[in-house]
Amino acid sequence: MFDNVPSTVETTTQAWSETLRSGDIVSFRFPTDEGKTGPEPKARPCLVLASALISGQRWLTIAYGTSVTEKVRKGYAIPLGSHDARVAGLERATAFRGDRIVIVRPNNRAFAVSPTLRTPVLGRLTGRPLERMHAIRARLQAEADIAAEARAERRRARVDDRKSVIEARARAAARAVITGT
Repeated sequence: MFDNVPSTVETTTQAWSETLRSGDIVSFRFPTDEGKTGPEPKARPCLVLASALISGQRWLTIAYGTSVTEKVRKGYAIPLGSHDARVAGLERATAFRGDRIVIVRPNNRAFAVSPTLRTPVLGRLTGRPLERMHAIRARLQAEADIAAEARAERRRARVDDRKSVIEARARAAARAVITGT
């Protein structure tokens, strides 16, 4: 009966939303179809990949979780076999998809808070799955850094192009003044 009680239930007076950190597994209604109307998505185990404080507000990066582990792209997958899943507080083998994420505030209503435990936290990654999560996070951060640098290079190129146009117009205007045309 108590087999599925998470081992990481907070015993302090802090709210769960203040204590969430990367590696926590939460019950979350992950959006499946953007713009689709109808019943809200089912609550499923999802993984907190990252937590960040931006402009004084807390943001969480949440990865989609599925028990259909065969269809998960291996490059971004964080698989948990049956044993690792039980250790992490889950009932069955699950894979978290680092390629399918959302960034939300901790007060997002998609968190499925257990009425008895008053928390959406189901458990926490440990061991190899936790190491894999860190590797996926590093990969995602590297990709974001590369994309940011590419955007910065494009901005610099546009500025250089504008400067070239302005300089060319200034040269043409100077020639026109000198030649009187």
